[in-house]
Amino acid sequence: MKKLFFAAVFACFSSAAFAQTSQGTIVASGSLGYQNITHKSDADTDKAGNKSFTIAPSIGYMLRDGLEAGISTDYTSSSGESNFYSIMPDGSRELLSSRETSDRCFAIGPYLRKYFSVSEKIVFTGQAYINYISTEHDSHSDYDNGSSRSSNTSTGFGIGVKPGITFFPTPEIGLSAGFGNLGYTRSTSTSELAYFEDYKSTSSDFGLNLSGSTLSFGLGYFISR
Repeated sequence: MKKLFFAAVFACFSSAAFAQTSQGTIVASGSLGYQNITHKSDADTDKAGNKSFTIAPSIGYMLRDGLEAGISTDYTSSSGESNFYSIMPDGSRELLSSRETSDRCFAIGPYLRKYFSVSEKIVFTGQAYINYISTEHDSHSDYDNGSSRSSNTSTGFGIGVKPGITFFPTPEIGLSAGFGNLGYTRSTSTSELAYFEDYKSTSSDFGLNLSGSTLSFGLGYFISR
């Protein structure tokens, strides 16, 4: 009798947890991010700052209960500035050098996400993905005796898996978080440097990434049939 009771309870929890992830459900989700970092030395000889903005929308469809397929995009734009000073005898500062950078990254590709029920409102997720990636980097520096400018563009792809967790405060809304990534990336870069000929290079990387840059938060809207 007890076994039948616990089996019935488990079935109820499972069906409730997967009500939002049943076959035919459409999932519209995404995340926004903004970061502003500043640094200033105690000696007041250098000052730096970096601002970044990220938007990452996605749309998915439940192929069957607990299995979502979709397409996601990710765009990140950031800019940085750093200045280095010399402290004069009278206590004033004289600018020695300055550097400005800007970066843009765009990624798009399909994904497959599996939901594993933990309770009525919490599910773990495992996501496999493959992305096309395009990046641009520009840098400009000024010195006492001149200036320099460089730029770099690269295109490539990334493939990997990443874990996550989703909490459902309501049947239609899912709050998600993810951390960590196991993947492989390969890209070809073209660099332009002042006073040098342009050159191309190819790089690849495979490994487990547990840095803070992999931490993400998102909001999803589950539209059931």
